[in-house]
Amino acid sequence: MQRISGVAAARNIKLIVLSQPQASVETAANIATKDRILDCARRNGALIADLFPALAALPAQERDRLFFPKGHMTPHGNRFTAAHLRTIIDGYSGNTASVPGCSADVWRGTSAASYDL
Repeated sequence: MQRISGVAAARNIKLIVLSQPQASVETAANIATKDRILDCARRNGALIADLFPALAALPAQERDRLFFPKGHMTPHGNRFTAAHLRTIIDGYSGNTASVPGCSADVWRGTSAASYDL
């Protein structure tokens, strides 16, 4: 992470680390691993795009629509990721109103958004 952060800083690039769930319900072990990785990324100056809170805020049936049985995202899941990632990036840039249907709270991880783009 230090090397990647160093390259990004040298090139004046903002490094964003995305944590994307691999299942509709994640295990405690996966969440703990994700948290350790994000902590490392933060300590090295990376910005964080954590989709776990947004996914967890959805009803179970809606979460299930986002994944194929083997852990890959469905097209619906990819739209969810794209909309949330865009909102997170806009939040870091101060532009929280540019994604239709997404509130400013989404990038803070406090609510889910409408992600039917």
